[in-house]
Amino acid sequence: MNMYDDYNKYIIENEELLNYLKESNSSVMYCLSDVLEVLDYIYKKYIDEAKIEAELEEIFEIGFGYLSNCLIDINTYYKDYFKKDIILFNKYSTYIVYSIMLDDVKGYLLSEELMNEQREEELNMAAKLIEDTLINVSEISSSVIQKVEESIENVLPKKNTYRPVYSVFALIRDELGIF
Repeated sequence: MNMYDDYNKYIIENEELLNYLKESNSSVMYCLSDVLEVLDYIYKKYIDEAKIEAELEEIFEIGFGYLSNCLIDINTYYKDYFKKDIILFNKYSTYIVYSIMLDDVKGYLLSEELMNEQREEELNMAAKLIEDTLINVSEISSSVIQKVEESIENVLPKKNTYRPVYSVFALIRDELGIF
């Protein structure tokens, strides 16, 4: 199998959850929709046996990695934490979006070789706040979100090139003319 076939298989495996997220207008889709659109666009080129440029292959590989990492966590939250209750899942979707963002920031810092012990500890503390709330289905608190936002701000260097993966894919989608 190749990454395109793996992608198709992965989408089929996660189709039910993705449909629930779309149908319920889950805010989690904010992190996924542009990535999915770009991946589907490239996958369709593959199916049509069109030549896929190296740049699009790299975009596909990055997007598929991001998507699969997100869906692993989202599936855990949906199935294990919220017992397949999409209404309860969506009630906590802001926390899930922040969890995805924390992973994204961590990936950026690692790829740019900017991660250090202090930054990692700060990100882990923020992730633990979110995880504890989700795992215990605790009361939603704006102070948790505020602490997570502060953590993200604290770990990013003052001058940085960080852009969340989902926003980069929104730009790619526009550049490819996918609407």
